[in-house]
Amino acid sequence: MTPLYLRSLIFSGCCIILFFIFVSKFHHRTIASTYHSTLDRLQGVTHEKLAYATFLAGTVAELDNITITEETFEEDKYFTAARLLGYHLMHKPSTRSQRGIPFVVLVTKNVQEVQVDRLQRDGAIVLPVESQPTGDWFHPTRARWNDVMTKLRLWELEQFEKVVFLDVDSALTKPLDGVFDDAGAGIVKTVADPRSPLDPDNETPIPERYLMASVPEAITHHQFPPKDGQFRHGHTYFNAGFFMFSPSSVLHEHYTSLTNHANVSDLKFDTACPEQNLLNYAHRREGPMPWVDLSLTWNVIRATKNDVKNGAVSLHAKWWEAEELQDWFTSEVSRMQGFYQGQDDARWEVENGIEVPVTTRVKRWAKRKVFEIRS
Repeated sequence: MTPLYLRSLIFSGCCIILFFIFVSKFHHRTIASTYHSTLDRLQGVTHEKLAYATFLAGTVAELDNITITEETFEEDKYFTAARLLGYHLMHKPSTRSQRGIPFVVLVTKNVQEVQVDRLQRDGAIVLPVESQPTGDWFHPTRARWNDVMTKLRLWELEQFEKVVFLDVDSALTKPLDGVFDDAGAGIVKTVADPRSPLDPDNETPIPERYLMASVPEAITHHQFPPKDGQFRHGHTYFNAGFFMFSPSSVLHEHYTSLTNHANVSDLKFDTACPEQNLLNYAHRREGPMPWVDLSLTWNVIRATKNDVKNGAVSLHAKWWEAEELQDWFTSEVSRMQGFYQGQDDARWEVENGIEVPVTTRVKRWAKRKVFEIRS
C-alpha cells in the first residue's frame, strides 16, 4: 500500500499541475485584459458600453398551468432556457464573454419573483418592463406570443451603446464577443433619400444614426453557412431571434407609431409574426434604416449537428424540441444546473459560517478545474 505521505505528495503535485494548466489555459486572458484596460486608462481610451440581452415572459408557464415555486420553476422550459443562455454567456469557460460583457434579461410582470431572484443570483441583470401597448389589431396566431411586442422595450436600454439580442431559447458553442467586431456592427447614418421613405402623417421621426444588423432566417434543411436559396423568406428578411442594435427612445417611439392603427388593413406589416415583421418593415432594405448582414457564422436558427460541427457560434433552437441536438442540450442543461448548485452550496456555507476544511476546498477546486478544462 502506498504510504500516506507519498499519497499526499502525489495529490499535491496533481493539484499544482492542474493549477498551472488552468492558469495557462484561461488566465492569460485576465492578465491581457488587465494590461490593456490599464493602458487604455493611461491613454484616455474609452470603450463602447456593450450588452447581451434576452426577453423572458411568464406567458407559457401560465398557459401550462405551472405554479411557480423554487421547487417547480424548472418546469418552465423558457425559464430554464434563460438560465442556460446566461450560463453560456457568463460562466461556461469555453463560451463565456471574454470581455466581461453583461447579460440583461427583460422580464414581464407575470415572471415570478422567485424566478427573478434566481436569475439575479445566477449573475444576470434583470429588468422588469411594462407591456408594450398595441392596437386592436393584435391577435397573435400563437398564444405564447401574447407578450412578444414587449420585446420592443429593448430599445429603452439607452445605458448601452450596442446590444446583441438573443431569443431566450438560444445557446452558445463558442464565445460570441467577436460579433461586436463584425463588419456589420457599426452605428451608421440613416439614408437621406430612400426609395421607400417614411410616412410623415402616420410615423414619428427616426434618429439620425442607428444600428440594426442580423442574419437571414435559414430553412430547416440547410448547409452551414446557409447558401442562397436556403433562406426562408429570402436574403432580405431577418429573424428577430438574433440581432444587434443601438438602443434609442426615439426609435422605440417610431416602432410604436407603426402599431397605432385600429384596423389591421392600415398596418404596413404582416401581423403573423408581429414584432419580427414590424422590425423587418422598419428596417427594410429600401427604407431609410436598412438592416445589414452579420456573418452567417454568428447564429443559425433550426440548428443541426452539422451547424455545430462547422462552426456555428450560437444556436437558436428550443432545447426541449431540438431532436438532432437533444443529447447536447440535455448535457448542457445538466452542466448548468450542476454549476449553479455548486455556487449555491458555497454561498450557503459562507452565509451560515460553515468552516470547510482546506483539503475539501482543494479537492473541489481541482474537480471544478478538470470540469472546466473538459468544457
